[in-house]
Amino acid sequence: MQVTTPPQQDERSEIRRGDGAPGRKTAGPQRRCLVTRASRLKGGLLRFVVSPEGMLVPDLSEKLPGRGLYVTPDRALLETAIAKKLFAKAARQTVEVPEDLPARVDELLRRRALDLIGFAKRAGQAVAGFDRVKSWIEQGRAALVVQAADGSEGSRQRLAGIAAAVGETLPESAGHHPKLVEMFGQAELGAAFGRTTAVHVAIAPGGLAKQLTSTTEQILSYETAAAAQKAAASERKTR
Repeated sequence: MQVTTPPQQDERSEIRRGDGAPGRKTAGPQRRCLVTRASRLKGGLLRFVVSPEGMLVPDLSEKLPGRGLYVTPDRALLETAIAKKLFAKAARQTVEVPEDLPARVDELLRRRALDLIGFAKRAGQAVAGFDRVKSWIEQGRAALVVQAADGSEGSRQRLAGIAAAVGETLPESAGHHPKLVEMFGQAELGAAFGRTTAVHVAIAPGGLAKQLTSTTEQILSYETAAAAQKAAASERKTR
């Protein structure tokens, strides 16, 4: 695939259609992936910046100064961007890329999600435990429910069933329809709550829930793509 160097532009530049005409208004600012060249909402991409020393730095919270360089949350695409030196081409300068960057991004994404859960707990916007989470779901108070992937399958399925039933019967005006994800281990979720383990966690609507939802979606995209690539490679070897 031929990749051309993207033009130098301010991050606030308007995304335009292929014919040069301004594109339609979107739900938020868009950026272009260095690898796929496809434009999507900025919050759905991984942001990187080049430090004054020329080092490529992940900026998952989008707070570091400098021009952002964006890649779709996909480990294989990040590895392609590194191999083809697309960060250096986009920045138009020499860029040093840490050898463990793909693994570090995965770790940072997961750490960010757990930190957000901890922030929500301290702000009184999160609860843990089957009964408390179930109550929040039924009252329409849960925007996001995170369940430990290594928790009891029976309890996870029961809570998922309750959430699905509530989602079908709860009017939009009466509360929130929770999104469920199975991620992390019991010990990781427990640590975020300052306890030994946790299997079920509910997050209240608000900014932290939105950030956590976005981050978990990035993790799923990043790790699922990598797992699919490994499975395909393994299948080719067995043929």
